[in-house]
Amino acid sequence: MTTHTPNRRLGTAAGLEVFAEGADLILASPAGMMRLEGGVAVAVRDRILPRLEERPARGDLLSGLADLPSAEVERLLDRLIEAGMLIES
Repeated sequence: MTTHTPNRRLGTAAGLEVFAEGADLILASPAGMMRLEGGVAVAVRDRILPRLEERPARGDLLSGLADLPSAEVERLLDRLIEAGMLIES
């Protein structure tokens, strides 16, 4: 698990491509591919990816997603970073 600093900025990885396949979302970057399903796909597509264009601080992104379970969003962000789909700096 990574160490979180609320002021670290989040963004998409260089070369990230996003594809819809039915209700699923496929993320592809030079690091690999990842398929997201169900509510996770909806949250990433509709709520997280649009906000990442602003390179928000982690804490700001989480504040904007306060209606979602924060522990689950934290785990999702960590997983997307570990998979090379997002960057945090």
